[in-house]
Amino acid sequence: MKTKFNGSFTKTLLAVSLASASTFSHAGAFGLIENSASGQGSAFAGAAALGEDASTVYFNPAAMTRLSGSQIVVAGHIISPNADYKDKGSTNAAGQPLSGKNDSIGDPAFIPNLYYVTELSNDIHLGVGINVPFGLSTEYSSNWVGRYHAVDSELETINVNPSIAWKATKDFSVGFGINIQYLKIKLTNHIDSLAACSSLEQNPGDCVAAGLNPVLGDRSQDSKVDLRGDSIQMGWNAGFLYDINDSNRVGIAYRSSIKHKVSGDDAKYKLNPVLEAFADGASAATGFNILQNTPLKATAELPNSVSLSYVSEFSPKWTGLFDYTWTGWNTLDSIVIRQKGGIPGREPTLELHYRNTNRVSAGLNYQLDEQIILRTGVAWDQTPIQSKKSTTARIPGNDRKWVSICAG
Repeated sequence: MKTKFNGSFTKTLLAVSLASASTFSHAGAFGLIENSASGQGSAFAGAAALGEDASTVYFNPAAMTRLSGSQIVVAGHIISPNADYKDKGSTNAAGQPLSGKNDSIGDPAFIPNLYYVTELSNDIHLGVGINVPFGLSTEYSSNWVGRYHAVDSELETINVNPSIAWKATKDFSVGFGINIQYLKIKLTNHIDSLAACSSLEQNPGDCVAAGLNPVLGDRSQDSKVDLRGDSIQMGWNAGFLYDINDSNRVGIAYRSSIKHKVSGDDAKYKLNPVLEAFADGASAATGFNILQNTPLKATAELPNSVSLSYVSEFSPKWTGLFDYTWTGWNTLDSIVIRQKGGIPGREPTLELHYRNTNRVSAGLNYQLDEQIILRTGVAWDQTPIQSKKSTTARIPGNDRKWVSICAG
């Protein structure tokens, strides 16, 4: 079966934040940079060098040394993606047009984050962040034309990031953090019962004789599969902050890749009764679990990244911001779902073939008065998807251009 994804992908964001500080404080795939409400206002330009609130725990822990006393920041983003699919001649294995309708996806999602930083003696700062660095949720209707590729897809992460920073000299700070990351995956799709039965039976006519409609893609006799699993793994991040002079500084931040070993007891099949009988017979005859409920395992290595940021306070009220971020998405070439007792070489596979990406942003902050700051920024965020042909219906995407305006 061949399908092509021809559509657009847009993402609308609304950032809201609640921030409080102690009396001592003066203060493109499924990656989510939206982990700071203040950073959103300037398109996250200068994020690894700004160090203006506790969210720097995520963007560069070294910049915690710019904060005094103790500070807590709680924020959230509402993200509303949209992707439209229009079929352009997709066919089944027999060369016949696929049945089903075009579809759109894009339900709003709330992405929370929380950060805490406190200043200790000897120029030491401690912090912790809880956020969602990766996330995805797409849901198509059960009768869309690509239902044999994807229906529901969910990838959720929760990242806990304890960190420490030390102001080694007057101009140089270093920071380090540990990332304890939880990952949960859910993938569902339909199965063409006639096609699956025919692949199991030496005489495909027996499938029709047993009661299946002799038409490929008949939705009324579809079967379904639901794959679920989760993982907890650890990674690390580090950063440096250098004050060139009183008005200019540069920050470098690195986040390691995290290799998740997903497992679960939830490879579940809901089969058409005719297909179920043939699948049970094939399993008994071969000794393999063919379309059977089984535990599953998969490996997914989420990417590493490097950020270089520059901040220039070129006047008492104006601050210029710049950021370049490289992300190593090529660690996600494919995700193979291995089911206990399954047939080697016939594992369900999510083909991604991602490339490494670049993100460039620039912004301006204007201190209107002691209480109000105005922010603006622009960014170009490259997608890891290499081409339209390599786009999966589970994770559609394209390059994104940002324009951000904020008052805080």
